[in-house]
Amino acid sequence: MQPKSYRVFKWVIYALATLFLCGLQNMFFCHIRVLGLNATVAKVLSMAKGQTALPLSHSLARLERLGGRAEAFTALEARAADLYGLLCPAVPPCGMDYTNSIITL
Repeated sequence: MQPKSYRVFKWVIYALATLFLCGLQNMFFCHIRVLGLNATVAKVLSMAKGQTALPLSHSLARLERLGGRAEAFTALEARAADLYGLLCPAVPPCGMDYTNSIITL
């Protein structure tokens, strides 16, 4: 590994460990986020609308507006996605979880 890439890799590992130790500790799932669907899943989700025990949405911004634990957890999701992006060959811009649309198969 080259020295510069080693420093970036070391920083990413440190950041991921910090997220895990500080962010996920004592945190339970407080929403359901749909990342992708097909026609069958779309039918199931439309029947489940308003009947789920946890808030259900494809929009991270909408889930964040719920406040409380949901807001903290969505912020953690967005940070984790941004850190993952640093490991990609073409680094995407920060905040992609807020702007990407749902994956439809």
